[in-house]
Amino acid sequence: MRNEKIEKHIFSAIDKIPIDLLSTIKSQPVEKMDNHDFITKQDTQSDSRILWKPLMALGSMAAVFLIIFIGWWSQYNPVDSLIYLDVNPSFEVSVDKNEQVIELKTLKPEDVALIDSIDYRGKDLYQVTEQLLDILISEGFIDAAHHTMLVSVLNDNMEIRNRQANQLNSSIKAHLQNQSIQGVVLRQGIAKSNTIDDFAREYEISVGKMTFIRNLIILDSTLKLEDLAVLSLEDLVRLSASTKLDIKQIIDVDQDLEELYRDTDDNDDEFDEDDDDDEFDEDDDLDDNDCIEDDDNHDMDEIQQGELISIEKAIEIALGLTGGGVVEDIDLDEDDGSYIYEIEIVNDGIEYDLEIDAVTGKVLTFEIED
Repeated sequence: MRNEKIEKHIFSAIDKIPIDLLSTIKSQPVEKMDNHDFITKQDTQSDSRILWKPLMALGSMAAVFLIIFIGWWSQYNPVDSLIYLDVNPSFEVSVDKNEQVIELKTLKPEDVALIDSIDYRGKDLYQVTEQLLDILISEGFIDAAHHTMLVSVLNDNMEIRNRQANQLNSSIKAHLQNQSIQGVVLRQGIAKSNTIDDFAREYEISVGKMTFIRNLIILDSTLKLEDLAVLSLEDLVRLSASTKLDIKQIIDVDQDLEELYRDTDDNDDEFDEDDDDDEFDEDDDLDDNDCIEDDDNHDMDEIQQGELISIEKAIEIALGLTGGGVVEDIDLDEDDGSYIYEIEIVNDGIEYDLEIDAVTGKVLTFEIED
């Protein structure tokens, strides 16, 4: 009975529902909204801003990390100067722009034991150099009879490399003086050269010593690279003195080397003037077994060597025209009594060939090859 009542009520309710409900709804008046609510509001700009906010945050973070990385890189990592110290043995020192040592290494593996005790990383260049000198003195590489050192500074900035070379000269000579040793410091500022690097690797000598030998050959074209590469630094200087080469054209040194290295030891057969077994005689008529031949009529004798501009000056002139770059090759040639520096430079993939008057510094030719 109860179920029947319920069914009756349901049917009664269904019968009372309006049939045209949609028409009734449409006929009702609609009140316009003064403002959109959160459902009806359509704001595409807001969506755009929502999308850009995380991107902007990521960009800001990336910029911060980039600044931090650049700061770390510039302060701690890059090598600003390479310094080659040749004392037989040879060493290479890498320093940053604050002249703090990044790396110290030897040219030959058998010499590594000499630097094992030096705590060089992050230390002052001049302090590390003095520590190295003390070791070389204690091991007998430097003494009153063997006191010549070649200091070569490689840096893109000529002012910096010359300043560092001069400061090393003063520091080394003062430190040796304290040990009662009269140091002879040859010094040169050098530029990057792939040709020099290749020859230095081939002959297993430092880039600094290779540059010095290359410049000696420029002064005297009869000298041979394979003969010079095996000589000690002191023998190279003694050779230049005995053959009257003015090496102050190619290197800076305070002493008079010709006077300093004049051979006065009759028991030393290597450089005596009259010993037929000498490797390098000062006599014009050298032995048949001499590894470097002399020539009475050197081209360089036709002019005073002091009249020539230095190699460094010629390179400075050339790099000023090319806007920098790497010196691939440089030669001093004679043409009808005129001396000319022929220089090859590569900068940003472009090769430049220049000829510079070795007396006046005038640029004679300037060619560009893609």
